[in-house]
Amino acid sequence: MGRGSWVVLMLGLVPVTAGCSPDRVADHGSVEAAEHAVVVRTRLVGPEAYYLEGALVHVRLEPGSAGEELVPEVWGPEEVGGRARWDAVPEGEWRLVGSTRVCNGSCGELSGPSDACALDLDVTTDTTVVVTYRWGEPCGIAVS
Repeated sequence: MGRGSWVVLMLGLVPVTAGCSPDRVADHGSVEAAEHAVVVRTRLVGPEAYYLEGALVHVRLEPGSAGEELVPEVWGPEEVGGRARWDAVPEGEWRLVGSTRVCNGSCGELSGPSDACALDLDVTTDTTVVVTYRWGEPCGIAVS
């Protein structure tokens, strides 16, 4: 291919690129925030029977500097042994909060959070966390 053909070929690409809609042309100057999965497993240490009418456990992921509270994509039973998973957590600082909700007569009506614990997470990769409950004491959170 001669030098003149090369110039014509390059000029031929300009109208095609200029005609693309802005949402179809990659902006290589911007960087989108990466998203990661956060998986929470719950477990019980100590006696299984403590609260007479029963209790459920609860975990939530609150924003640090990262944005708004997220609802888990998957939430297993709220009994100990359940699991929560958020699939698209933006990188940044988050706060994982665990608590017990004691059943008031039945588990259709729950008390306010008790036996609570919290851990600040810096989400930079997929993360698995274990929340350990001890009835009547604050729970504990560990990144596994």
